[in-house]
Amino acid sequence: MAITSKGTRTGAPGACTDCGNDAYIRLAGGELVCAHCYGARGEAARDVRTATRPATSADAPSPRPHGAG
Repeated sequence: MAITSKGTRTGAPGACTDCGNDAYIRLAGGELVCAHCYGARGEAARDVRTATRPATSADAPSPRPHGAG
């Protein structure tokens, strides 16, 4: 149980390393983060993967229009 700066107890195991709010998610490195910051980290990681992902044949437009064939 964590103790806030005012000396009161919270049900959270600790404070978020990103924003300081109550944190319930422990990352592999031992950091604690809140759900909001965990989601923001995930979005940032998805943005990086999408931007650096090489184009594949699935990304290319089809040489034939749908229904043709």
